[in-house]
Amino acid sequence: MRRIGVDIDQTAITRGIETHGKSGIEFIFGDFNRFEMSWIPDVITMFHVLEHLPDPVATLRNLRAVSRAGTHLVVEVPILENGMTNDVNGFFSALHMTHFSRQSLANSLNRAGWVIEERFEQADYNGCRVLAVAGPATDGVFGAQEDEVSLARYLAHWKSAVAAVSARLDEAMLTGRVVIWGGGLHTEFLYHLTELFRVPEREFVIVDSDPMKQGRSWRGISIIPPSRLPEIDWATAKLVVSSYGGQDEIAGRAISHGAPPARTVLLYDHVSIH
Repeated sequence: MRRIGVDIDQTAITRGIETHGKSGIEFIFGDFNRFEMSWIPDVITMFHVLEHLPDPVATLRNLRAVSRAGTHLVVEVPILENGMTNDVNGFFSALHMTHFSRQSLANSLNRAGWVIEERFEQADYNGCRVLAVAGPATDGVFGAQEDEVSLARYLAHWKSAVAAVSARLDEAMLTGRVVIWGGGLHTEFLYHLTELFRVPEREFVIVDSDPMKQGRSWRGISIIPPSRLPEIDWATAKLVVSSYGGQDEIAGRAISHGAPPARTVLLYDHVSIH
């Protein structure tokens, strides 16, 4: 089997060469929309890549240009229909440049010259995986009305999820010092969508395990490492776990660093994989 990897991140390419270069894997540093290959692939895989690109159709067309009739493409992206989780971040992630529905994914593939042969989805997972084969391009755009209905249904669901998180914060009766584990995007959503930071009597500190954030601040709030949790006076403080996918892991780490379970606030009853 001849294997090749493509990425626009030079650091990732260098790490790939150092780790797998001796096993015969080739690496190309380049833009997905313009990279060239010296041979024609039989199979191309793109797992959670297309949603990070500004022009996925152009990328898919370039993949079609370096392929032959019979080349297969496996693509997986998050889709709107499976995005109705209880995550306050919501489906329309700031990390994604393009957001797909089932039909818009199909439209993008068809316009670029890929014909879907199989589709795979699973319960409680915000992903849609398709197996497509190189074929003729079609210009039709379908499913706009169905997508409008799905969008309205999703927005209503997301507002309910935000309300549930807000209610959990109210139930926690946070007074005095509030320790927030998570100096990332989830905390930014809490800032904009809830009343967490709007109570003047609360004093905040942020905990984060990322060394690049420690010693800095977020909106004027100091960010400390987990090792400083034992310094907190837990008689008056409470810890809010500001994460979705990592909620349970963070809660366990916080408790191992001395945060009392009874003073630790979790915002989600369950977590979906997405």
